Amino acid sequence: MAIAIVYMAKEFNWNHTTQGFVSSSFYFGYFTTQIIGGALTDKFGGRIVLGIGVGEGATFPCIQSLITKWFPPEERSRAISIIFVSNFIGMAVAMPISNILGSNYPGISKEELDWILESKSSSYSHDNFGHYQSGSREYITITEDDHGIQNENDTLLPKNQISSRPHYIDKIPWKLIFSRREVWAILLGQFFNSWGYYILLNWLPIFYYEHFHVDINLIGYYTGMKS
Repeated sequence: MAIAIVYMAKEFNWNHTTQGFVSSSFYFGYFTTQIIGGALTDKFGGRIVLGIGVGEGATFPCIQSLITKWFPPEERSRAISIIFVSNFIGMAVAMPISNILGSNYPGISKEELDWILESKSSSYSHDNFGHYQSGSREYITITEDDHGIQNENDTLLPKNQISSRPHYIDKIPWKLIFSRREVWAILLGQFFNSWGYYILLNWLPIFYYEHFHVDINLIGYYTGMKS
């Protein structure tokens, strides 16, 4: 999107205000589909939601759900770190590719778009997911074998929700979670990190193009080095 907006602004003669609205529309959809994707993941399971492709924002809720099911507690932090690092690697690679597509690809016709949408719809039909055993809802299980996270459970969960057998948590203690300073430190740190990063990500290509007069065919390479 950060590269595409440069080509769109050039073609349609958009000012910076219009560019900001167009770029923001993507992120409104991004954070909305994260919430929707998380709710759907709780109901149908991460594999199904990720396979259907509800939207880019649903990817991270699905991944978090899958990690809790497929990785033991002592390996989950490593798995999350690898996934988040791969996100930045993919972005650095995607920037030059987007530049190549924007400079050389003539565009997509209505017939091609209809064919892509029809193919995607038929490929991810409901029948393709009939073999999954995740059930209608996935739960977090807590046992005494989870020694690595037992202290966190003692802190965040009421005593009546901790037992020696697997227990299904139906009610999340939101009030207790948001009363912790550690949680607010993580939230604020993530907010300001994302604020700075995505401002640079979205406006750096147009800044290179307008201020430094970088060739429009090269702005993806410059921005990719920043990523």
